[in-house]
Amino acid sequence: MTPNDEALNRKLRENLRRSFQNFRSTAEAKAAFIWSRSAMTEAARCYFPTAEVLNLGPDALTNDLFDPNRVGVVTGLGDDRWSALIKVESDARRDQLKNDCSFRKAVLAAASEGGFPPHELDIESQETVERDFRSSWGLRWRA
Repeated sequence: MTPNDEALNRKLRENLRRSFQNFRSTAEAKAAFIWSRSAMTEAARCYFPTAEVLNLGPDALTNDLFDPNRVGVVTGLGDDRWSALIKVESDARRDQLKNDCSFRKAVLAAASEGGFPPHELDIESQETVERDFRSSWGLRWRA
């Protein structure tokens, strides 16, 4: 084996090692994100049984077009940031939950325990989206 072959092999091994580390860190981040989103949903449903958590971002972890909780908007938030929107049925319920500090604290605490809390949290009603955003959650996110 020539010195050039050895250098090439070293470089190849280093690239493989880096690729594996990136894969592992992405897989761990995705697991933490899924856990956080699930924990948020569970905490929100303690207050309102049909609440859903929609997410915008993180870009690298939610590029699966079949993710039912992902709103189809290009985020620009990056790979380590995401926003959560808690979806409820009525404006009255939304207003009640927005004014309940214990609700927000419980949801954010649950997300933190999962290891990947959102940078932003909002609550919106299906009623408002149908009335003001032509039933489009994507338009709601852009507002």
